[in-house]
Parts: sequence; structure tokens; C-alpha cells
Amino acid sequence: ESERIRSHVVKVVGTRRAHEAVPRLESALRAESELVRANAAIALGEIGDRSTLRVLYRSLDDPFYKVRCLAAHAIAKIAPGDTEARAAVAKRLAVEDIAMAKVDLSWALGSLGDRSGMETLRTLLFRGDPEDVRAEAAIALGELGDASELPVLEKALADKMGLVRNRVAEAIDKIKGLKAA
Repeated sequence: ESERIRSHVVKVVGTRRAHEAVPRLESALRAESELVRANAAIALGEIGDRSTLRVLYRSLDDPFYKVRCLAAHAIAKIAPGDTEARAAVAKRLAVEDIAMAKVDLSWALGSLGDRSGMETLRTLLFRGDPEDVRAEAAIALGELGDASELPVLEKALADKMGLVRNRVAEAIDKIKGLKAA
């Protein structure tokens, strides 16, 4: 129960963007609880303090894939376009073996201005297993993609799983909305 409470506190601190909590959040990234570490990564991303990048880079090697994913997204939020940030996320993507983590690392890499993970997203859109990997790939393509991704996404509308088809349709709508703007 105390881990659950600690995890909630970590999350709340981040949403309030409490810069004075950064040292404790950095410490929370080393906690035993996966949930606490995950929420610490989220909170640091919300706070947006560039001084936390080093500890977030280390979290890209966390044993729990969700912490790695959330650290990558936090890095992308804090340092969009940063060369060192792109290199750190790309390095993790190159050795990642969990499909869902590959999706999120590719997504974060794209958010950092590096499109080298787009092919990974396209591949996992069709070959990801289970279906939530394919659905997440569709969401990422919708967030990162442009009109050139529409043929790939339209082909993915044939997925046998409703969750995937729904996320693909949302991605298509998002891209078409961006295209129209």
C-alpha cells in the first residue's frame, strides 16, 4: 500500500510542476517499485527541467520496459530537437527487444526530430503482437506522420482486431486534420 501511495505522490508532484521536487523525483527513478519509477519519469517530463536529462538517460536502461518508454517520452518532452537526446534514445532503440518499447522509443525519437524509427513503427503496425502493440504503432504514426503515411495506415484498416482498426482510423483522421490545417 505504501508503494501505491508513494507512486501517487510522485505523479501529483509532477503534474504540479514542482521544480523543488526534482531531487526527490530523480531519487524515485531508483526506487524498487516499477510504478514509482514510471511515475517519476512522467513527473520529470511534466516538470521539464533539462538538468534531469542525465538521470532520464540512465532510465533508458531500466529493467522495466515501461520505465524505459516513459523516460524516452520525458526526454522528448524536455529536449525536442536535442542531438544528445536523440542519440540516447536511438541507442536504446537499437538494442531494445520488447515490441511495445520499440514503438514508444521510435515515437519518442520522432518527437525529437529523428525519423529513423518510422520504419519500425510501420513494421509493428502490421506485425506487432499482441494487438495493443499494433494499436500503439498506429497512434504513434498518427502523432508523427504526415500524408505520406496514409496509404500504410489505410492498409492497416484491414486488421482483424477492432482496437487496432479504431486506432488506425483515429491516426488517419489526425493526419488528415493536420494536412488540412
